[in-house]
Amino acid sequence: MLCFLSYLLLAFCNTGRYVDAGIFDSVNKGIQQVNLYFISGLGVDERVFQKLKLSSGFTIHYLQWMAHLKGESITSYAKRLSLGIDQSRPFALVGLSFGGMLASEINGFMQPAKTVIISSAANNSELPWYIRCIRFVPLYKLLPGWLILKPNSVLYHVMGVKTKEEKALFRQLLADTNIELLKWSIHAITNWHGSNNPVNLIHIHGDADKLLPIKFTNTNYIINGGGHFMIYSKAEEISELLNRLLE
Repeated sequence: MLCFLSYLLLAFCNTGRYVDAGIFDSVNKGIQQVNLYFISGLGVDERVFQKLKLSSGFTIHYLQWMAHLKGESITSYAKRLSLGIDQSRPFALVGLSFGGMLASEINGFMQPAKTVIISSAANNSELPWYIRCIRFVPLYKLLPGWLILKPNSVLYHVMGVKTKEEKALFRQLLADTNIELLKWSIHAITNWHGSNNPVNLIHIHGDADKLLPIKFTNTNYIINGGGHFMIYSKAEEISELLNRLLE
């Protein structure tokens, strides 16, 4: 049972590419009023956000994953990641999955206009008990890389990946995953002491999320039928919601 739970946490973290170059990339070169910083699920790049259609009133940036330091906590990593944020202009944060935890941490020591987390947890109390228990029996350290990175029906089910298009993207993300960064993230998540509950944080969650069930969260907006991969599968609905919340 614990081995299976460890695998589920690997699924939570394991959704993409390790990037060890630059802290962020801006994809909108025009002069806009508000900087909007996206933090993806661990290792994921901007491919998971490609279906979002956001207002032209934002300058969009993607904070890229960096190599972790030995023994680094989520809080410490968030502080290094936040160096890519321009605080001289108004800005907002959007964090996906593990990126939502980092966004919540950054919200604790910076002053974003708003922070939106999607398919995530605002603090450690919103993590399911079975994920928090993994810290006591870290079997994930014994799982070989080939098993972690191999696409399979269980992983698709847990992540809410259903269509051929979604599976094709998910396979690409798995292929680009860095194992060491992935395993560090599991340690960091299961040892997370974050207790922030900022008033300007907005939580969007799917009621069909099997990895982080909605019953454990304090969600502000519910996406009907949304699984953990809903940032892609429910992009139109999430786009409309983000444009309304961040205007």
